[in-house]
Amino acid sequence: MGRLGSFEENTIICGDAIEVMAQLPEACVDAIVIRICPVCGTQFQTTRNRIKFGRGIHCSRKCQYISNGEKLRKPCLTLVCKGCGKEFGRLPSELKNKNGGGQYCSTECAYQNKKVGKEAANWQGGKVEGNEKIRKSLEYKEWRQGVFERDNYTCRACGERGGKIHAHHIKSFAEHPELRLDIDNGVTLCKSCHKEGVMPNGL
Repeated sequence: MGRLGSFEENTIICGDAIEVMAQLPEACVDAIVIRICPVCGTQFQTTRNRIKFGRGIHCSRKCQYISNGEKLRKPCLTLVCKGCGKEFGRLPSELKNKNGGGQYCSTECAYQNKKVGKEAANWQGGKVEGNEKIRKSLEYKEWRQGVFERDNYTCRACGERGGKIHAHHIKSFAEHPELRLDIDNGVTLCKSCHKEGVMPNGL
């Protein structure tokens, strides 16, 4: 710390830098100042010169990092979970551009209170549920296998055999429910042709 001078004469107990600056003479830059750390409350020694340049505020680097972290930390919004009723915090940035964000305190709570069926926001009268049920049925799997066997596991659009192939409905699955399990309404396409919407000539 340089020249300390007399400890008794140059010691001031103070927690405020401005008050310390006012009480010490301008020339006495090496005077010892006993301060109280604002983070942990520990008394520590520093000098007027360090306080002058914005130092000597904390007793250690650890307390300094904690204090800086508190200053950088953005204030959280206090919200109430719709599921369990507990209060929880969220940053404004976490809620921005998130559909339905901030309603639940955790993912687990959101899943436990997830609305399904008629209570769901995008309920379509059971249409999607019914379609999925058909696609997972034994009859649908037999239709798919029948289309593959008829076409010898070959893409009818590009002629590629094997690999990843799809059984595609010639007439829409959604618009023609009566033809969903009709093998004549199916055609084998490779993954690429199916994705790009390429159909065999004549269909």
